[in-house]
Amino acid sequence: MSDLNFKFLNVLSKEAFKCLANGDTENGESMLFTFMKTIDPTFADEAKKDKKVIYNLIKIKNQSKDESEKYAAVLMLKFLKSQGVNL
Repeated sequence: MSDLNFKFLNVLSKEAFKCLANGDTENGESMLFTFMKTIDPTFADEAKKDKKVIYNLIKIKNQSKDESEKYAAVLMLKFLKSQGVNL
């Protein structure tokens, strides 16, 4: 974890959310996917092995009353799909 460039990650996440706020979903999501791969490069592999990860994200997406939590789950599911995880 000490190898992470926190300045880069901070700028990347800010720029991603600026894109999303301006309606640029493609670039915003792409930046967030890069952020996710950098923070936890094993996330997609873990989700391929443990389907509970996907189940829990779908559950949050469908049942959470918190819109930001729902959106985070949707983004993580899109990220997993982009990494070849069967949903």
